[in-house]
Amino acid sequence: MSAATVAPNPLAEGLHDYRVAEPALMVIFGATGDLSGRKLLPALYNLAKQRLLPAGFAVVGAAIDDLTDDAFRKRASEKISEFSRTQPVDEAVLQSFLEGLFYIKVDFSKLEDFKALGRKLDELDHARHVGGNRVFYCATPPPTYETITEQLKAAGLNAGEGYHRIVIEKPFGNDLKSARELNRMVQQVFHEDSVFRIDHYLGKETVQNIMAFR
Repeated sequence: MSAATVAPNPLAEGLHDYRVAEPALMVIFGATGDLSGRKLLPALYNLAKQRLLPAGFAVVGAAIDDLTDDAFRKRASEKISEFSRTQPVDEAVLQSFLEGLFYIKVDFSKLEDFKALGRKLDELDHARHVGGNRVFYCATPPPTYETITEQLKAAGLNAGEGYHRIVIEKPFGNDLKSARELNRMVQQVFHEDSVFRIDHYLGKETVQNIMAFR
């Protein structure tokens, strides 16, 4: 008796067709915090392991802590080793990834710190040939979103050569009114196509209910 032929699942088409993104600099505001250490840096390492990070890609950690590049890399290495979903960690990939990590102390209330960030990004852009592409990731408490966005505009970091994108973690406002106000403010600084809102819990109930459909 021959084995049954299983038809391909049309819903799976293209799911494994990955493309390498354009070169870019990613700034992680709140880079010494829990979200960055447990989720973002390990996820970026895993992309590097899958060879999905573009040449020249670099991460600039920005937070209030007074750290050197090497101290930030050491902290990142420890977090990646602990929280990466792929174990054991590939030391060669990890070391290559860490070489693209940099750090700058930024007080979100100080415009001069954002201007210093801009100078650092310009230096890295020139050295790593990323064409001005920048992604600003707010891995910070929600009350800081407005301040960070306004400071990026004041420092001229929301526009220029290449693309400039901002990623905002949940919660996006406390209610409908505050969400609309924050949305209005962000859209005054970044075009809607350049704003990415992340809400990990938006579909949580639906995902949990998947088991009921099995």
